[in-house]
Amino acid sequence: MLRNMSDIYRRKLHAWVSLCKMTILILLLTIHSSTDAATLTGSSEYALSGIEFILTCTVPDEANRVQLYRRPALAAILGSIQVAGGQCYNTATTTPVLCSPDVCSCNATSSNYGTVFQWVIQPQTKDNGSVWFCLRTNPSLPEADRVVRSPDYTLKVAGAFHTSPAASLCVEADEPSFSDKRTQLCLQFAYQ
Repeated sequence: MLRNMSDIYRRKLHAWVSLCKMTILILLLTIHSSTDAATLTGSSEYALSGIEFILTCTVPDEANRVQLYRRPALAAILGSIQVAGGQCYNTATTTPVLCSPDVCSCNATSSNYGTVFQWVIQPQTKDNGSVWFCLRTNPSLPEADRVVRSPDYTLKVAGAFHTSPAASLCVEADEPSFSDKRTQLCLQFAYQ
């Protein structure tokens, strides 16, 4: 009888441990999927002052609308794109208009959803270090997952100063990924 009780205890313990492992796995998958639900990136590592720069909000779970915000002014939507009828609309304006390549674009995957949303900005030197994020909205997902915020994206802007119609621009910028060495960004501008 004692041996039989020991077997029962062992089975219950094994079932409990298996349940805990499954709960932890589900919890980890949930955390992983929510952090990957939206990411915001820039078209290059550095933006140049006054030059078009593309912010891209990638949403693997699809979205019918993406909005871009800049800290600290969280109340002001700086970019808004919505998919309708398989086309991308700029909804940051009073009346929604079709996206144009110089303002916004998206990759529509169906008539009302997309996965890649792009917004064009022209940052200035004062925008260096500004923090951006995007909100992904998908009404077909469960309530808790319908609106998801991307991790923060910090915009790095190198200043651009023109001294002559044909000038070289070299800007030094701190770059932690190169072991705190200084790097130079050099561009050749030629005006006609």
